[in-house]
Amino acid sequence: MKKVLVSVIFAALCFSVACSGKKIYSSQSVEIQAPASEVWAVLVDPDHWAEDNPSVAEAKLVEGDGEAVGSVIKFKPVVGGRKVKVTLTVAQSEKHQKIEYTIKAPAVKSVMGFELSEQDGVTKLTNYEDAQGLLLRFTSQEDTDAEHREWVEAVKRRAEASR
Repeated sequence: MKKVLVSVIFAALCFSVACSGKKIYSSQSVEIQAPASEVWAVLVDPDHWAEDNPSVAEAKLVEGDGEAVGSVIKFKPVVGGRKVKVTLTVAQSEKHQKIEYTIKAPAVKSVMGFELSEQDGVTKLTNYEDAQGLLLRFTSQEDTDAEHREWVEAVKRRAEASR
């Protein structure tokens, strides 16, 4: 009986390690010649994310206002060259300072956010994502960093163009 129990525990441990998948952390920053309030307006308007961001195939606000905790966004990021269906839920929101999302996707556990800090009308925007899961085997750290760099650059272009 002990051998069977040990075998079951060992198999469960191996399975959990195999299913945990790859881990990726990315953080990208940019300075934007606009106040934090204007940058924030771009961040909380997901219906326009795909217009100038090649890392976003589609995004649509389906619940809430885009900035309140609990707001839900149906989202198709481009991950490793593939469009992936995910759901973003606003988990934390501090107006003009920070917005953080939990990401529900097949075989991935992820948190993504944006932090803003303003000085003399210039906003430093930092985008970060901490992800783990099997789906990440289709992308690399370099691809993820490039996707997040495209994201902050797209926010910069839109925020600065609105001035």
